[in-house]
Amino acid sequence: MQKKICETDQGKIIVEAYRQTLEKEVDKEIEIVEDTESTAAKFEMAENYKRARHILRFKPSYPAVEHLVMHELVHLAFAHEARKKNRNQLFISNQKKREKFFKDLKPVIRKLKKKAIQMSRSKTTAQLFLMD
Repeated sequence: MQKKICETDQGKIIVEAYRQTLEKEVDKEIEIVEDTESTAAKFEMAENYKRARHILRFKPSYPAVEHLVMHELVHLAFAHEARKKNRNQLFISNQKKREKFFKDLKPVIRKLKKKAIQMSRSKTTAQLFLMD
């Protein structure tokens, strides 16, 4: 379905409508920017960057970018809902925390490998894939 939507302009229309709705809800502009240096898609919350508007960056070379953009917009919607309930939390990571995460995870990785589950790392997350 995602592929069919993205083959037409319908995906862009849906994204733009949702962006406009969300801007009214959060009372801040959301700028959507093509960024070849970015990861697939990344949301920069205005407050975290001391900006007046939110910025969503996406790599245009990825397939179905509308899906990625919508995914990032939903992060903002969830954060806004959490703020309304006074339940929003900010999680920040850096290289040192990432290294500690993987170091702490080593015993779990060894166990999973023994159970025939292969571990694969991407730049930012650990992803598990079941072996055939």
